[in-house]
Amino acid sequence: MGEIINGMSLNQFGFNEINGVLVTKQIDLGGTGAQSVNIFKVTKSVLLLSLRAMISEANTLTNATAVHFDLWDGTSSIDLTLNDGVLSGMGVGTFLVKSDLMSATVNIMDPVAASALDGPYGVGSYTQVFATQKTGVNTYIRFNYTTTDAPIDAKLVVQARFRPVTLGVMVGDLTPV
Repeated sequence: MGEIINGMSLNQFGFNEINGVLVTKQIDLGGTGAQSVNIFKVTKSVLLLSLRAMISEANTLTNATAVHFDLWDGTSSIDLTLNDGVLSGMGVGTFLVKSDLMSATVNIMDPVAASALDGPYGVGSYTQVFATQKTGVNTYIRFNYTTTDAPIDAKLVVQARFRPVTLGVMVGDLTPV
């Protein structure tokens, strides 16, 4: 049986201690220059088990550099992936995955050719990371990019799988915004 909070099992909310909780958000990429899009709001602390995205529309996506995910507390950011990914010219079906340490580039798999990705033995293809909300401040996982397109016009479907960190009545959460 899972963790009991206020007389209810977290399993009643779709929580599974092994697989965690899956949240999904579609985001619009637009504008010119450096851009950031809030995807998920972090409440308390969570263990981020996986973070991935797929291009679902690519009307104008000729230039997108400095592609990365970060944790933003309204004042400062912590890169969850290195800020040097490139989506320039990529099409629908391009897959992005945080598959390494926070100091590494997001893995980008272009569907123009077959691609495969594996992780270290026994770990899988995702690298886990803890994320904690700044006290009293909305804290977000964001998608960031820079573009010279005027304007860029694309959509990404982003998914995160997480486990809430539970300490007494404090339960972490990750919600789409």
